Amino acid sequence: MKKIALSKLFVALLGIVALGALAFNILAYCQVRQEITTVERDEQVVSKMFEVTKLIILKQQLGDTNATKQLLSSSINADLARLKILRGEVSPTVDESINVLLKVASKNQNEQTVYKLSMAQPVAR
Repeated sequence: MKKIALSKLFVALLGIVALGALAFNILAYCQVRQEITTVERDEQVVSKMFEVTKLIILKQQLGDTNATKQLLSSSINADLARLKILRGEVSPTVDESINVLLKVASKNQNEQTVYKLSMAQPVAR
């Protein structure tokens, strides 16, 4: 009788240990899946940032072709809007990189505006 009770207790303890191990594995899987998702989003965002940077450089190199610059500006603004949306879903390092790129793009747009205003004002004689 005592052996049967001990064996039942042993089986119950093994069941508890097995359930604990299963719960641990599920938690570990969820954490790994979240890391993979974050890395995938980081990759998307970094490639989008690369595209925006290329467009900004291209816009600077084109000179004064208004139609092309307007097309590039709208494309840059659309990509920047997408980056702002994805911002909360990426790792802190990529988020900081997005902040830097947004500042560069903003500075670029401000320089373009100042240049256009300076060209539009009459020259002091």
